Amino acid sequence: MLTDHHCHLQDEKIRPHLKHVLKNAASHDITSFICCGTKIEDWQEVLGLHEQYDQIIPALGIHPWEVKHLSNDWEANLKKNLQDNPNCLVGEIGLDMQFVKDSIDRQQTVFKTQLQIARGFKRPVAVHNLKTWHLVIPILKDFKEVTIMLHSYSASLKITDQLLALPNIYFSFSGAILDHPKKALPEALNKIPHNRLLLETDSPYLLPKIDEVKNQAYNEPANMIFVLEKIAEIKKLDIDALKKQLAENSQRFLHHLATSDL
Repeated sequence: MLTDHHCHLQDEKIRPHLKHVLKNAASHDITSFICCGTKIEDWQEVLGLHEQYDQIIPALGIHPWEVKHLSNDWEANLKKNLQDNPNCLVGEIGLDMQFVKDSIDRQQTVFKTQLQIARGFKRPVAVHNLKTWHLVIPILKDFKEVTIMLHSYSASLKITDQLLALPNIYFSFSGAILDHPKKALPEALNKIPHNRLLLETDSPYLLPKIDEVKNQAYNEPANMIFVLEKIAEIKKLDIDALKKQLAENSQRFLHHLATSDL
């Protein structure tokens, strides 16, 4: 059984088709989904999806794009939801200097606060990063005990080496591996040990630029099968062996959660 470690099933593009989407994913042995909230306004919808579908694992967080719009009680709100939902991760959180560079100071404050909360509740974290490795890595070094998934990983060998020195970092690969124009990403992938790999789609976003899905209106978890095949090809692994390894990695990544029967 495989897990899509980062998707947004609450999104309006995918939510009306969710039963079909989950069935389609199951036909490819993708049976668990970490559904990431990005703002207070969608947290209850994410939790509602988990109540409706056991295979949907909730994650709640403040995305860096949303830091300008926070209410004063956001920290208390997050803590209460984590307290009430012991199987909930923290995410999607992180830093972004590609789209919201002007709020980077506020982003760092909110990011660090959420990592502190995750540490207190012993919850895994899904981290977003765009053009901020110089800021993210020093912060992660201060939270070495927190289990981190680097969402849609894409970085150089030099960055990868720095991250591999941190013990609780997992590298989650998305459809970007299918169309990445540089050699750096496959090279980084080959440097990463098998036991620190995770897969995702970021559905309904990041639709892979491949012929098999070019007519789809949105990305969906079933498309993770193409990521799986590409990872196996690059790392020269048998598909079944890779599936087994990924299932073990998922269990380890989620080991602090109350529910992690993947």
